[in-house]
Amino acid sequence: MANSGTSGRVVGWLAAGVVAAVVAATGTAQAGESGGDAAVAMTVNGVAISAGAVESEYRWIYNQKKIFHAVNDEQMAVLRHEAADRLVVWELVRQKLAAEGKAATPLEIDAKVAGDRTRIGDAFPKYLGTLGQDEVSFRHRTEGIQNFKTYQQAHIASQLKVSDEEVRDHYAKVTTYRTAEAYRVRYLQVSSVDISGRLMHGDLAAVAEKARKRVAEGTPLEEVAGALTNSQVTCRVLEGYYEVGKAPLYELALKPLVKSGDVSSALKVTDNSYLIFRLDEKVPAKNVSLEQARPEIERLLLEVKVTEAIPGHVAGLKKQAEIRYVDAKYAPGK
Repeated sequence: MANSGTSGRVVGWLAAGVVAAVVAATGTAQAGESGGDAAVAMTVNGVAISAGAVESEYRWIYNQKKIFHAVNDEQMAVLRHEAADRLVVWELVRQKLAAEGKAATPLEIDAKVAGDRTRIGDAFPKYLGTLGQDEVSFRHRTEGIQNFKTYQQAHIASQLKVSDEEVRDHYAKVTTYRTAEAYRVRYLQVSSVDISGRLMHGDLAAVAEKARKRVAEGTPLEEVAGALTNSQVTCRVLEGYYEVGKAPLYELALKPLVKSGDVSSALKVTDNSYLIFRLDEKVPAKNVSLEQARPEIERLLLEVKVTEAIPGHVAGLKKQAEIRYVDAKYAPGK
């Protein structure tokens, strides 16, 4: 029977625009599965998706989530449902493309997997292991990525247009295409601890000047910072990008810098902080015309429109499908 309870659900992993990471299983039991893993979790228009395939996708999601924060039991259940939902959608996409003769071929997938293996090198097996995968499941995911990209282009992007008004509005609002001359620098921040208004180090200016001389002599910034940092002075290496007219405090030191490697005087910015700039690059002013910027703007705006349209397309695919959850634990809301 059709699962009407999930047909209108917004799929968060797609709505968030994580299109580059979209991955799929073909819906058949993966090689190497046995016992409970080979049991059917759900069927999509009569095509079985194994519990092993769902658990493999779950491990992929879980291992990425836990990089950023701990995952509790309740969240694990949500992630397992997310994995099941992904496989349903990806199987629907595969079926639609197969009917149109546009689904990824085995040779195409072999080439893409081989490319990933070459790019990652000897660490490839370890990479798969950290995400709870084997090469079979990785191949299924690679197939899904390609299928979804094809579906996205053929059925979503091809139906959307970016108007001239939208392009002009974006160009007017975004300053990326028009910039002033700028200084790209690495610099030292030389600071002293300030307790009750009294500097612990009696002559911070002398320390800053010492740092400036060492940098001017060609000593790496990190080496200078390490040599000068002690219980009274902290010397840090930082990076900056300053457009002319937008950093008046720093321009006194930046203006004399002409070529890569030039070093500024020690600039006092507070009672207990000095900056010494080393010029990496003087970046010319940029004024990209609307017509020059148009292809990039159209591409960016189309990507936004596609991301916004994906949930509706996913809901439409589900609405026309017969989705049956054989194992209730994978059903939405269970």
